[in-house]
Amino acid sequence: MIARMWRGWVHTDRIEEYVDIVERTGMAGYRATVGNQGAQLLTRDLGEGAPS
Repeated sequence: MIARMWRGWVHTDRIEEYVDIVERTGMAGYRATVGNQGAQLLTRDLGEGAPS
């Protein structure tokens, strides 16, 4: 198994835009890769509307 983790920070009010971009530019391709067992995009709100 190979597991990869990337981290990104974005203001809370732009999370939907961020998720859309990452889904279109990376996740869709990862999921379509032959032999891939899955890919997940996780988010969490750290509060205050800004990255910490």
